[in-house]
Amino acid sequence: LDTDLSVAWQQGRSGPFMQLPVSAPATPGNPANVFSGPPPNVMVQPAVSAPHLLGGPSGHTPPHLGQQGPSHGPVSVTAEPGGNRGPLFNLEYKIFEMNRRLQQRSDDPDNASLWWDAFVNEFFDDDATLSLSFCLEDGPKRYTIGRYLIPRYFRSIFEGGVIELYFITRCARETFQQPTNTIILDCEHTSMVTQHCKPFMVNVQTDGRLLLEFTFSPVPGHMVDELMPRIRTWHFVIRNHNEYIPRCLFSVAPDPGVLEQLSKNLTRQGLTNVTLNYLRLCVILEPMQELMALQKSCNITPRDCLKSFMFHKWQTHTAVQQQSMIVSRHLLYMMLYAFENSDVQI
Repeated sequence: LDTDLSVAWQQGRSGPFMQLPVSAPATPGNPANVFSGPPPNVMVQPAVSAPHLLGGPSGHTPPHLGQQGPSHGPVSVTAEPGGNRGPLFNLEYKIFEMNRRLQQRSDDPDNASLWWDAFVNEFFDDDATLSLSFCLEDGPKRYTIGRYLIPRYFRSIFEGGVIELYFITRCARETFQQPTNTIILDCEHTSMVTQHCKPFMVNVQTDGRLLLEFTFSPVPGHMVDELMPRIRTWHFVIRNHNEYIPRCLFSVAPDPGVLEQLSKNLTRQGLTNVTLNYLRLCVILEPMQELMALQKSCNITPRDCLKSFMFHKWQTHTAVQQQSMIVSRHLLYMMLYAFENSDVQI
């Protein structure tokens, strides 16, 4: 097998191994690729809609603070006949880039918050939302969080005992939305793979459908006139999950207590208890985002901030009611005037 791989690598043909899109080719906008080459026995080919992983470099470097990924030039959108617009380029590379960034995450607790903020800022739009839909024992659930709560969501995954996280997309399809100038990436078959180390090594594969809406906006740290695709909407619909336990745990007769622990699920629909508890907390935190932003901008006490917030809401509600009453009154006067000047007799 090693001989076949070496020959395939030298001749530039496909070999009996998985194709991994490691990095983008050098372009005028990206003259120097940060990677010196692919890993051994791996051939770099264009990304295809097939099961694939991304093997990023080792080390833990925050986004925008260390090695940078491939740079992409400004996006030009051209219409196709009939008003439909096909895929301009393969947006799946954003998933590959996200996998690579996740492998470079910072384990330093002092810089963890800054790293996750930079990570989300690179891949998500300023007005982005993240939604998860799945079924638990007590019925279907759907959680939606805003941009400021997304960094903590990804961080909660690793706080629940996960040491590795990446996404595998299959059967991806791109659709251009002309009214909003956004691109929808619909991945009918997506797997979220997590490697757990507590209480024992377990590989969890969560299968579902990933629906992404990309918008094009400038990203801090890049050229001002360069528009980069960022995620406006992230919706992951979880269908099922499987937990894979190493065979070595059963090679020796384990303790009955360990067997009982192995027979229980480590996650619920592929999510740890830490992540589920955070999503439940977001139900309370999400409506308070406007209040917390007001308190941070005005630099006042929480009590005064709450009073100001409620007074502003009351003013807005009163103004809307008054405007509605004025419109209704004008409509009534117009109807009476039209009736009085009509020739209809009752």
